[in-house]
Amino acid sequence: MWDYSTFVRVFSQITHVYAKPSFSSIRLMKKLLLLSFVFCLSASAFAQNKMKFYEDTAKMKQEVLSRIPIGTDTATARQIMLNSKFDFVGNYINDTFLYGGNINFLFFMHDEGLIFCMNRWKTALVYENAKVTGVQVQFVIICL
Repeated sequence: MWDYSTFVRVFSQITHVYAKPSFSSIRLMKKLLLLSFVFCLSASAFAQNKMKFYEDTAKMKQEVLSRIPIGTDTATARQIMLNSKFDFVGNYINDTFLYGGNINFLFFMHDEGLIFCMNRWKTALVYENAKVTGVQVQFVIICL
């Protein structure tokens, strides 16, 4: 049976052991501290590179163009959009959806929202000869 004096004696032995860490445990703690510091720095750098989503279509178009300048090849542009949380909807060739004429574009959507309302960003990367030539952005709010 553990009485108070036994508990104090065992507890003081445990704390005495851990109160004076060995050289190897100090090195391990330093490595863990350095690793966590590097992880925090890389996580903050990744957060700064994330695409921002604006309800204003002009700002959103500028945000897309800052990541995908005119002249970017379509494979790179598609990967950038996918990495920016857009879903790829399709590759439309000679479609009349945009501008009322035959045009080629990659179509992407991004949805954010709650139970009853959702924000949806629709983005079309217009291209010719596998190079981006324009960007069209639409923002809609969908509520049930």
